[in-house]
Amino acid sequence: MFFIDLLFIIIWIQLPIIWHYMLKASGLAITRISISSVTLMFFYLFQYIGIPIYYFNLDQYRIIESNKYGMLSVFAGTSITITLLIFGFFAAKNHIGSVNYNLYSEEINTGFINKKRGIIINLIALFCLTIFCVYLTKVGFENIAFLNAISISDNQLGTSFSRNLMSTEFDGKYHWYSLVIHSIFSFLILIFFANLRNNKSFKARLSFLIYFPIVLLALLSTTEKILILDLFISLVFLNLIINYRGFIKPIRLIKFASTGLLVSFLLVSVLTGFQNIGAIVPSTVSRILTGSIEPALIYVETFPKENDYLLGKSLPNPGGLLPFEPKRSSVIVGDIQSINDNIQTTAPTAFWADAYANFGWIGVFTVPFFVGYIIYLIDRVFLGLSPNPLMVSLYVWVISHYKAISISSIGNYIIDLKFIGIVLVSIMIYGAIPKLKKIIK
Repeated sequence: MFFIDLLFIIIWIQLPIIWHYMLKASGLAITRISISSVTLMFFYLFQYIGIPIYYFNLDQYRIIESNKYGMLSVFAGTSITITLLIFGFFAAKNHIGSVNYNLYSEEINTGFINKKRGIIINLIALFCLTIFCVYLTKVGFENIAFLNAISISDNQLGTSFSRNLMSTEFDGKYHWYSLVIHSIFSFLILIFFANLRNNKSFKARLSFLIYFPIVLLALLSTTEKILILDLFISLVFLNLIINYRGFIKPIRLIKFASTGLLVSFLLVSVLTGFQNIGAIVPSTVSRILTGSIEPALIYVETFPKENDYLLGKSLPNPGGLLPFEPKRSSVIVGDIQSINDNIQTTAPTAFWADAYANFGWIGVFTVPFFVGYIIYLIDRVFLGLSPNPLMVSLYVWVISHYKAISISSIGNYIIDLKFIGIVLVSIMIYGAIPKLKKIIK
């Protein structure tokens, strides 16, 4: 077994070097922000760096004890996925051409947000605020998870149960409320922030200062820590694009990563009740580095031994048009991983694991290539746009949205209501459906 362990470590160290040169051949760099590079960056962070930690059973916070042969399967799945993603980038480059970074021009057209567009943006923000208030009314003050977490509410059900009441157990169309409150509202904050780049007017500052704390409250209300972190990461990306043309130098990466970790520690402390710093730090690091690897291990050990391959049943089936009942692989695995039968949990992980749950290793060897091709195509379109606060903010939102394939199923993006909603809002602000030949120089 020692020889296998040594070979595993050698391959684990060498693969990122190979991927670096493959990515370079695709005309991309991990040190410059794009959907492609950020997706890979988050794959490294959530799916790759922590593999040796889990393989050698060094993480005390993981519920499932490491099975080395199972972990080698996880390592293979992640490595194949990253390799095929980059092959997809390379194939797309040869078919549709290299990306250019026109969107990262030093001069952003802040005059784009004129009086008319400013009014539209503020009206949409007021609409989002109204929907948020309606949502809280339906939930009930005593059931707001954030207030339970900071012990303001008298509800004794606990934060996890309250979070369930506000999401999976919500009596209503939660996905529509989430679209408005979490996605559209956060997108508007990005526009307000981007508009401050060269527009230092009192109105521009006031709009950001009014809505930013409201959006933070909206994102915190369900105690879903990932929502706050996504907004923080998006603002960092926006700042890097506007001020540094999207380049991520090591010193900036260390600075922003340290700030991100600090934010994560604070969120864990406030929203989960941890009081001991000695417990907060390793627990947070564990969630980041191995939290999404554990479900992947359960996937490869569950399918097909304990559960038959889903054969596409985890994909969306709108209105029951297709002859099957949808089964979410993350729920199947979440039930195995859960320690509380009264609360429905999910176990999201990289999209390759969902492809495996549906089609076995055939899915792992096919799906990532096409995902990489499509991601590069989206990059090619967006990076050619003329820079203005709306287009830059839209691109950053898309980056944040698609980076999540490192910890979620590809089925979430087939009927993508969030993307459609954000695009429609962008068209409303733009004032018409923009023609690419007019907005691409």
